[in-house]
Formats: sequence, structure tokens, C-alpha cells
Amino acid sequence: MRVLLLACLTWGLVGGAGLVVASQHDEVSTYDSKGKCDPFVPLVQEGRLVPCGAEEPRETLVLAGIIWDSSGDPVALINNTQVGVGDAINDYQVAEIRHDAVVLMGDGEPLVLQIQF
Repeated sequence: MRVLLLACLTWGLVGGAGLVVASQHDEVSTYDSKGKCDPFVPLVQEGRLVPCGAEEPRETLVLAGIIWDSSGDPVALINNTQVGVGDAINDYQVAEIRHDAVVLMGDGEPLVLQIQF
């Protein structure tokens, strides 16, 4: 009986189910899942499994060719669009054009497109 009473008193002092942990900082944190499952969101809601990472798929990028002109400024043909270093295509920016590949940057991660023969 004493244990039950002590547990009830302790639970009442802590605040029961309404326990809130306050932070000393008023910073708001955000989480970018980058298309992966967010570890802070339950996988089961309302008795059903919730799919995670449900981003719309990006358009497939195809490198058709690379052209080098006499000035040394290369141009790449990606999805029938001419792009140079610094240009944007879809959600990517052209970071580098090599003789056999193009390096795109998107969401801080590189994507290397090779010429498809």
C-alpha cells in the first residue's frame, strides 16, 4: 500500500501524463529527412502503417552529350537542354563538366551523370 501511495504522489508531483520538459533555449529545430523516414514521426497512425519518404520522384536526368568549344567553356546536353557550369536543371545546379561526365549538385549531394552510349 505504501508503494502504491508513493507512486501516486510521485506521479502527481511530476505532472502525470502531461509531463513537459522545458528547454533553456527558445530555438526551433527542424529535420530535413531528404526523402528518408523521419525518425520523429510514428510509423503507425490510427492503426495503419504510414509510408515514409513519400516525396515525388524526380525526373530522370539523361546526359546525351558534351561539347567543348575553342574558348574552353563546355556545354552539356541534359534532357534536350543545353547547360553550362553554374546553370540549373530541375532541382540541380551544374557544378562541373568533365570530358565524360557532368557533376550536378542538389540538396548538398553530388549526382554524376555519365554519357550513355
